[in-house]
Amino acid sequence: MGNIAAYSLSSGIFLLAGYLTYKWLLSTENQPGLNRILLLAIYFAAIVLPLLPAIDLVSHHGAGRMVEITPGQLQGHIIEASSTPRWKSAILWIYMAGVAAMLLFIIGAFIRLLLIIRGGRRIKSDRYTLILFADSPMAPFSWLRYIVMPQQDYNESGSTIITHEQAHLRLGHWVDLLMADAVCALMWYNPASWLMRRELRNIHEYQADRAVLHAGADARQYQMLLIKKAAGQRFPSLANSLNHSKLKKRITMMCTNSTRGSRRLRALVLGPAMLAALAVVNIPAVASALTNVSNVPLSESSAIATGKVTKISSNSQTPATAAVADEIVVTSDCLPQFPGGEQALYRFMATQLKYPSEAMKAGHEGRVVVGFTVEADGKVSNPEIVVGVCESLDREALRIVSSMPNWTPGYSDGKAVACSYVIPVEFKLESSGKSNK
Repeated sequence: MGNIAAYSLSSGIFLLAGYLTYKWLLSTENQPGLNRILLLAIYFAAIVLPLLPAIDLVSHHGAGRMVEITPGQLQGHIIEASSTPRWKSAILWIYMAGVAAMLLFIIGAFIRLLLIIRGGRRIKSDRYTLILFADSPMAPFSWLRYIVMPQQDYNESGSTIITHEQAHLRLGHWVDLLMADAVCALMWYNPASWLMRRELRNIHEYQADRAVLHAGADARQYQMLLIKKAAGQRFPSLANSLNHSKLKKRITMMCTNSTRGSRRLRALVLGPAMLAALAVVNIPAVASALTNVSNVPLSESSAIATGKVTKISSNSQTPATAAVADEIVVTSDCLPQFPGGEQALYRFMATQLKYPSEAMKAGHEGRVVVGFTVEADGKVSNPEIVVGVCESLDREALRIVSSMPNWTPGYSDGKAVACSYVIPVEFKLESSGKSNK
């Protein structure tokens, strides 16, 4: 569950960057077709980019070679990782409760739509099905292949309203709203998700209004129809309603000329905005925080794990072997360093270490030695078990190393180089013997 919360946070950074850029430069332009594409592109970037491997924007140009490893002197440091604080698990529970509540809301809206559609009189057409109600305060709306309106509206302005709602159906606006509601469920705490959905609904109405005017409707009479229907009951989600959106702005858009081609070039600024969001996500402190969130469990662990982190020197000349778990030395001018130094590494490990439940039940303890490579660009790669204990403890040690943010790379002859590194992690149950707490 923590992985979902971490993905939500990182995705929210991209969504916020895109929304602020759109609102600042593009939202007032009379180009509903292009603006819809841009909003969907922001959604796409926010959903997909956090799933891609992290991209380090700072490039280190080095030889990229593996340096020689020899045994040497060690300085040991012991860290202890207690169980996850209850307040972290509580926050995760609150987040998941919010997601569940939003999903129930969407499901409720879906059921309500089905009940409304089933309750009216049907008139089938080639491209849609018209649903009429004898007495209803609800404003006309459309969803899937259905157009719903009161009988009175159909008698008075049926042709205009159907043209408006047909535009929604033809352009597939209901798909946009379904995606926007899903994003709101995932990021219910993020104002950008709700503001993006509102902008998207506004764009839908601008496109439908434009379709009505292009069909030959009188602009003044159509605007009076919108004013008349502004007091109707709106459907809150999933469907496009005739009276949705700010009426004043819709009328303003009808009276404004389309945006000139040169001003549409403003859309290109969304590219740098996404790169800026990517840079924020790859800041070591932010990356570490997101990693911490991804590893928060829903329940509190009942064991204590201790880890030993090696500090490396380069005084010896004899090559090391995999069996020498305590003695690993990288022969380079400047050794790789965890962001923030050794103390930051200890804090990172302390927040990440969790005793696997299966190992606790079996009473497994011991030291797991993990070797990995700090690449020339600082990324941690190729984690592997040098000395293992059991499958669950080995897997936990690998998970900790794999979740590390980018390091400061090692340097040799003034060039960044790939360096090998080893971290022994000792797992020990809190109580004496091998019994669980």
